Amino acid sequence: MILPGPPGRRNVRSRFSSSIMQWRIIDDNALQLRFWDGEFVVYNALSGDIHVLDSRAGHLLQALQQAPSDVLSLVQRFASEWQCEPSDDLLHEIEMTVSDMHALALVERA
Repeated sequence: MILPGPPGRRNVRSRFSSSIMQWRIIDDNALQLRFWDGEFVVYNALSGDIHVLDSRAGHLLQALQQAPSDVLSLVQRFASEWQCEPSDDLLHEIEMTVSDMHALALVERA
């Protein structure tokens, strides 16, 4: 899958080849998600930690709960859902969100 970019710019895949790595949640039974007041509250049963995620991060986590995915696939999916272009900015936002969730031990490399 190659994301089209503006004329004269390299496509997203060539600039971010590391974005094809697969990600998944840490354990199918470890995370409990609840949505309140525009935010997701996530309980991690493995660590006992509770995290509050914004709406976009929560939806990304739900997507990874459904099936492992790479960042480029998440960009395509959520560009459509969020009605925006699959841009470098969106790619960067999703990469950073997945990286943050990895640091919180919510997701891991598949």
